[in-house]
Amino acid sequence: MRQNNGNKPENPTDQPEAKPEEIGQRLAKDIKEAMDIPLPYQNEDWLLKVNMDQSNKEKSLFGLIKKKGLAEEELSELRKSAAQSPGTTRSQVIKLIKQYPGNPNLYTLSAICQSGMLMSGASTENILSGLKSATKESAYALFNNGISVYNTENFIKIYFNLLERQKRYQTRLISEIQQDNNLDRYKQDLILAGRISDQLIGEKKRSTNIIAQLKKKLKSSLYVSAFSISEIQEALNHFETGNLKEKLPSGTVNEVIVYLFAILNIFSHIPIMLPMVESIMTIFPPNHKGLSLRKLSLKSSGLFSKLKVSLIIGDIDKIKELANIIYKDNCSMLSTMEGESICCSYESDPYFNLGILAELTYGFFEPEKQSQLIAVSSRAIEAVIKKDMSKNQMFTELATNHSQKLLRLSELDKQNKA
Repeated sequence: MRQNNGNKPENPTDQPEAKPEEIGQRLAKDIKEAMDIPLPYQNEDWLLKVNMDQSNKEKSLFGLIKKKGLAEEELSELRKSAAQSPGTTRSQVIKLIKQYPGNPNLYTLSAICQSGMLMSGASTENILSGLKSATKESAYALFNNGISVYNTENFIKIYFNLLERQKRYQTRLISEIQQDNNLDRYKQDLILAGRISDQLIGEKKRSTNIIAQLKKKLKSSLYVSAFSISEIQEALNHFETGNLKEKLPSGTVNEVIVYLFAILNIFSHIPIMLPMVESIMTIFPPNHKGLSLRKLSLKSSGLFSKLKVSLIIGDIDKIKELANIIYKDNCSMLSTMEGESICCSYESDPYFNLGILAELTYGFFEPEKQSQLIAVSSRAIEAVIKKDMSKNQMFTELATNHSQKLLRLSELDKQNKA
């Protein structure tokens, strides 16, 4: 035991007072971590690679990963123990990953354990870096033939937990910065980072609702079933030819398509998952109208996600670039829909996308182009009201709301020109 040679009783909690420059360095490090938001188009550390390999059948099964020596029963037990004793289970999972590196379900389990250990630990130190690691590991599973409702649900739990923790971290740092004039230059950057976090967190309710709906429809055995790129391709090919009742390992073609698009709908609003959505869209049959509409919906969702971040940052060039793509894509689709009624959401999306675009980007374009966008969007929204053949005309009320907003923008536009 260390002896105390002074007259003052030793206090193990006594620490030397930090120098002002040390406090500044520590805060600067914390600020850097708080601003590391999961945006792959701003930070390459968040850019993950999608495995589009269709040749390895051993890795790519709907449902169970039938790698020899790793039974579904063992995975099932690991799922249970991951929630109850994450520390012990993670040690087991890491050993299994070394034996079966191609099994995506193991990476999800590792991420669940890592997150569980962080949440149950007494210390909050390194919690953000730990959640970032868990988020990437969970996403890695999905990017490598591990798309399942179970893996998706656990990914969004970890991802939104990271965002919410990061938002609290940002808020705390802003408060600390206000007490240190030397760090005032970071304040505005942190405020912008906080607004971006709010934007990303805003997708949580929609994502969890989709998962809840899927779980109601799924058979319990299909909850953990993962489907690969090769089986997605097979389902899309059958869908194109109208073989909706064709049996696949996970269910009928129609069921697989419903599950697939529900999950892709979630991912299209989450920046780090956009590479997966974009990669899967490359294997869509090009000449099927229904699939083309769904593809446009997914692509537009991803573009709107980027656009909203650009609006927060104030990147005018990027705002115009993204808005022009959305406008062109959706106008092009509408030109093929003359005389067609609207019965489901993906059929209404091209119309609503134009209305939303005009509302979000008002004031960012030259007067003539701004007026054109408002006029085209107004006609598109009015068309929804006329074409709405859905049950209980579910799109009419929403279209009416957009119509009123666009009318106000049109009036404001005329006032600005006067």
